[in-house]
Amino acid sequence: MIKIVIPEAKILKELFEAVGKLVDEVSLSITSEGVFLRAMDISQIALIEVNLPRDMFLEYTVERGGSLGFSTSNIQKVLKHVKKGENLVVWSDGNYVNFKIEGLVRREYRFRNLEVPVIDIPSTGLQTNVRAQLIASVVNHAIQDTEVVGTIIEIEAPSTEELVFRGRGTGVNETRLKTGSVGLVSLEVDEPSKSQYDISYLRSVMKLCKVSDVVFLGFSSDSPLLLDFQIGGTGKVRYIMAPVSM
Repeated sequence: MIKIVIPEAKILKELFEAVGKLVDEVSLSITSEGVFLRAMDISQIALIEVNLPRDMFLEYTVERGGSLGFSTSNIQKVLKHVKKGENLVVWSDGNYVNFKIEGLVRREYRFRNLEVPVIDIPSTGLQTNVRAQLIASVVNHAIQDTEVVGTIIEIEAPSTEELVFRGRGTGVNETRLKTGSVGLVSLEVDEPSKSQYDISYLRSVMKLCKVSDVVFLGFSSDSPLLLDFQIGGTGKVRYIMAPVSM
């Protein structure tokens, strides 16, 4: 028997909108320590890792660890109209996964517990030459601005004084964040770096900016981009995406 109660269902709404951009089905690993998820899109451009420790749940009953498998489109439909302050109850007897949204109106859903293959993904230990902490809303706006001119975003840290988001395509757009500015909390640069990424893959995870105040960003020249989001107090989402050739 597995039963967990998430105090703010809206967090899961934004989370599964991001995951749903990568995979059609997902498997949640439920252990005595918390809920874990790892998924990679079929083209192997982006990887998402989710770690939700048990202390972020209102109730956490796990008699025996296991996995819950379901369609990401189904869970997105379940959470589509969830409102701030509503709880999400998830429980399973092994054969089915049940969802209940607790608010002014109680809604319940039931889906078969799918056997979703778990892909053997290598460890995501990633060393980067640039490490920055940014206000989530600032990152989100910078990425939205780059979409106006094209489909590629170039991220550059020429020094410890500045981080640049640059859109390239039919035109050029730049957002420059200086050390000490409101949007850039901290910036460490081991060596000047510049790399390009597909905006569509980056946009897919920016939904998490609605439930995370600060984003950790790391990269090196022509190397994968690392994004860490803190959600629900102690929860963490890591997103890694491959670069586009410059």
